[in-house]
Amino acid sequence: MGRRSYKAFIPANPPAAFVKPANGHMEWAAPPVVTPLTADDIKKTDEASKIVKWGEDRTAQTDYHFIGVDTTSQPVTITLPRTADIPSGKILLIKDEAGNASNNAITVTTSDGALIDASPSVILHSNYAAINIYYNGDGWSIY
Repeated sequence: MGRRSYKAFIPANPPAAFVKPANGHMEWAAPPVVTPLTADDIKKTDEASKIVKWGEDRTAQTDYHFIGVDTTSQPVTITLPRTADIPSGKILLIKDEAGNASNNAITVTTSDGALIDASPSVILHSNYAAINIYYNGDGWSIY
């Protein structure tokens, strides 16, 4: 039995030392078409562009990613979005940006009975504390 033929896709400008593969059928590939990114495209790929800062109790919206909390004057409760409204894999970072959580704690809670690592809420009470959480399809997990 002889060898079977195959196709080799060769770049448009092959190196000078290029040797055609044995039993190969060559097709010259066109150079890839590159479309430059616009400013809107770049902004869409940067989830960190959705940063909010609060100094009062709030419910996080489904498109939030980073939540900076100002604990200067009062404790703050951040309520997570309803799990029915977010996809599995949603990530949130909540941070005490004022550095006063030891005096004014940040409570992170759910609105729909979902749990955060088997608990209905988490309290941040260390200055400059932060929590990274993600929704895994069943509940929120801290990482």
